[in-house]
Amino acid sequence: MQPIRMNVIVLAALLRGIAADFLNSGLSDSYLIDLVISQSAQNTIVSGDEELLRRAVSNLIGNCIRHNLNGCTIKVTLEKTLGNCSIIVSDNGVGFTNAMINNLNHPKSSEHLENHGLGLTIVQQIIKAHGGTTEFCNLTEGGCKVVLCLPVSAKTV
Repeated sequence: MQPIRMNVIVLAALLRGIAADFLNSGLSDSYLIDLVISQSAQNTIVSGDEELLRRAVSNLIGNCIRHNLNGCTIKVTLEKTLGNCSIIVSDNGVGFTNAMINNLNHPKSSEHLENHGLGLTIVQQIIKAHGGTTEFCNLTEGGCKVVLCLPVSAKTV
């Protein structure tokens, strides 16, 4: 992973840019990207490396597309709580295997992740380097959800 270049990042603007990049890249109509930014998160600021955070979220959206060949709805949500913010990327696609969820949520496991595991491991490393955490799960209605929790900057207005 590249060295971290810490800067002030407005997460709502970053997520809007990522969503626009995917939508403007000729994404098939069978994929819908729904961006939801809570009112409390509109001005959320984190201290971090913008390119690395962009890569983490883009990896997650890219995985939703790559592993749901028939299309899906991808929801990217930004929420803020006291001292933290969450970027939640979910879809209504095929979801993760149970083994993958176990390996991702318990990284000390010696089992290797196949296929889309490397990109998800990179996401974990990026978020950990920013003092955050990751959580991976399947949704009961189908699809998967990844929660990236990051500490907010004291400069958040």
